[in-house]
Amino acid sequence: MQSLGFLSTGACIQYQCGRLKGTYSEWYKYWLDRKTLLGNGDFTGTEVYDYHKKMYGEDFTYADFAPMFKAMSYDANEWADSF
Repeated sequence: MQSLGFLSTGACIQYQCGRLKGTYSEWYKYWLDRKTLLGNGDFTGTEVYDYHKKMYGEDFTYADFAPMFKAMSYDANEWADSF
């Protein structure tokens, strides 16, 4: 799975990101950058970093996800009405 996290209208919206069972995908970048991991499981700490490196390569940064994001079905009015 691929993921994109982005900040929109003050709300962090996170798409599913090859996350590990027992973890929260909205913390992906934090764990990736710090090579640490906390969650409901027995983790060594580098699982997110290791996964990212294996799936996307060593030189692929979190910011490299941004050009892949296409909000083709995004409707700002529909999103705002949900609140």
